[in-house]
Amino acid sequence: VSGFVLGLLSLPYAYDSGTTRQRSLRDLLDSGAARAHTLTRASGAVRSDVLLALAEGYYGLGDFRAASGLARRALALRRAEDPEGYGVVTARASLA
Repeated sequence: VSGFVLGLLSLPYAYDSGTTRQRSLRDLLDSGAARAHTLTRASGAVRSDVLLALAEGYYGLGDFRAASGLARRALALRRAEDPEGYGVVTARASLA
């Protein structure tokens, strides 16, 4: 998860459209959400953790729709991997 997030921060697109305006947190979260599907080789738990980290970022921005959508995807991954596991509880808590 930390590797994924650090990868977002080191993207080569630090500036928007050739201007010197730095990317906003929303831009980084949007990039992360768009790239989350590339984690196909990672376990469901790792993909779930990435989605929950992104959801927390959107929650912090007050974008509850984006946060809940990511948390729902994370919960589905956790349920598929281990329906009775602790990860399901943490994903439900994030969704709530």
